[in-house]
Formats: sequence, C-alpha cells, structure tokens
Amino acid sequence: MNRKGTAMVEAAIVLPMVIAAVAVTILLLSFMMREAASWAGLHLAVNAAMGEKTKTQIHYDHLPSKEISRGWRNGHQCHRAEETLHFSYRVVMQGKKESRKECTVYDVNEKRYIRNVDLLRTWKDSGQENGDEK
Repeated sequence: MNRKGTAMVEAAIVLPMVIAAVAVTILLLSFMMREAASWAGLHLAVNAAMGEKTKTQIHYDHLPSKEISRGWRNGHQCHRAEETLHFSYRVVMQGKKESRKECTVYDVNEKRYIRNVDLLRTWKDSGQENGDEK
C-alpha cells in the first residue's frame, strides 16, 4: 500500500489551517493590545483633565491628547472621553470589528474632602469631650 498520497493531501489541508489559525491568533492579540493601550490612554487623559480642574494634579506634556467632554452623571460632575477602534482582517475570511471604549472620571476635590473629614472629626471629638457620648 502506498500512503504517500494521503500524507500529501493531509499536509495540503492541515498546514494552511494551522497557518491561518496562528495568523488569526496574532491578529486578535494585536487588537487586544490596542484595546488595552486605548483604555490606558483614555484613563490618563481623563484623570489629567480632572486633576487640572480640581487643581490637584499637574498636567504633563507626555500624556495622550484626547477629546474630553464635561458633563453630569448620577448627579455628579464628571469628565468623559470616548474612542472607537477599527479592526479589519482578511486571513481566513473577511470581516470588520469595531470596539468603542468610554472612560468616565468623577470630579473629586481632595482638598475639600479632607477639610470636610477634619471638620467631622473635630465635631465628633468635641461631642465626646462634652459628655454627649451615647
């Protein structure tokens, strides 16, 4: 029995499938890396904008520049940024994928927060000194 022909057919079918699977895996990993980089860039840009508004953070030049909008969410002021990633592939089959990333950071004024906490502590301590403890 001659099995050389079946080995050639098997190699002709399996090898392109393995190559296509590796190529698709590499493309998906690169897209996931772009998504992670996009999340990080949005997070840095929005935090820098919030820090500038509350004067608790210095804005550095190496931060990514994103379009940041201010608004209200759940009754609090916030900064928002959006980015859409496009991904197209033509390895095994043709297709396109879009991924929309959104980052929201609420305005937190640490100086005012610390002052309020100190005020509450002094109020609580003064109440205990006067014998109002229950």
